[in-house]
Amino acid sequence: MPNLIALFIVAFCGTGILAALCRLVPPAERNWLVRILLIAFAIRIAVATLFAFIPEIRFFHEDAEGYEWIGMRLAAVWAGHAQPWPLPSANYGFFYVGGAVYSLLGPASAALSYFNSIVGGVVVFLVYLLAREFVQPMVARRAALFAAFMPSMVLWSAIAIKDPLMSLLILVALIGCVHLKKKFSIGALLLTGLPIVAIQPLRFYMVYFLTIAVLGALLLERGGRSITGLYKQVAVIGVLLGILVVAGLSGGAKDGLDSLSLERVSNFRHGMATTAQSGFMQDVDVSTPAAAILFLPVGIATLLFAPFPWQMTSVRAALAAPEMIVWWALIPSLVVGIRFAIKRRWREMSPLLLFAVAMTVAYSLIHGNVGSAFRQRTQIFVLLFILNALGGYVRRCRRRGVDPELLLVGPDGK
Repeated sequence: MPNLIALFIVAFCGTGILAALCRLVPPAERNWLVRILLIAFAIRIAVATLFAFIPEIRFFHEDAEGYEWIGMRLAAVWAGHAQPWPLPSANYGFFYVGGAVYSLLGPASAALSYFNSIVGGVVVFLVYLLAREFVQPMVARRAALFAAFMPSMVLWSAIAIKDPLMSLLILVALIGCVHLKKKFSIGALLLTGLPIVAIQPLRFYMVYFLTIAVLGALLLERGGRSITGLYKQVAVIGVLLGILVVAGLSGGAKDGLDSLSLERVSNFRHGMATTAQSGFMQDVDVSTPAAAILFLPVGIATLLFAPFPWQMTSVRAALAAPEMIVWWALIPSLVVGIRFAIKRRWREMSPLLLFAVAMTVAYSLIHGNVGSAFRQRTQIFVLLFILNALGGYVRRCRRRGVDPELLLVGPDGK
């Protein structure tokens, strides 16, 4: 009964939230977007409900079960029904998200998964909104369809894990950065900085990669030239760094930088590789720059394209096979989209490109097992879907002799 009550509440609230968000796009684009968002939301709710009522199919819930249990325990503590106990000193944020969700919806085990279903729907909307900063609606629609219906995107946003919320915050920060590059405003600055602050208690090392990508995008034009309005950009960077310091990042800077050392990365990767059935290359050492560079091609290939046929030795890996076949078939379009974005729209799309590169390199070095990579790369995929959609249409235009520039948004935003 608690799960059913939570289901009805979340279904009602989620439908209203997604419909309201669509008012941020032009009227001509709303009907299609509302329909896709509601279908995507309904699928995620249905999958979360299946997992809740048929426990035997919970193949992917190792971390989720911990978040569910701790979230319900926190809600009980806050209500005065249980004794407090210490939480981890880092990456504790999603425990509190779970506690807040269970405080609102009651002790329904599926409540946190239902919450993620809403978050997953909002991620689809943000992919569309970010794509529309660069491309015409027909390209943005394709990117949104990838985000809405790729099986891994559905799966991970129907489970009680932090990755959907991470994707949401990343997309909001990048949308803010794109607006900052166009025109400075306090609203755009906050839209860029506040999600970075919010990421710190969820997955603190992500803050460094995202901040580097944002600052790089603000500082550089194509060819490495400093962008116009240098003093304005210095002010933007100063305020952004000030937000991070106020959020308490300065106090944990040493721990954060230590976590990014190659020796720490190598030890972390070794632990992941040796403690999971899907671990690979357990003896690889990436503790030096040369070793890390040599390992990167294997790490990137595994992160973005695994599981490969020879790695499908478990039920979970086999279930990923259909999506991987589709994804492999989309790689030529992704390559075309990346090249086109660099050549034609580097200034506008540099936040997206720089973040995708930074996170791909980081996760390629850190992850030592296929399962973890398959989950966390969704934070990169939400960006690659836009480039993939762009590349697919560029290829079609070239075959038909049409100028691909027509796919892009003009200086007036149309």
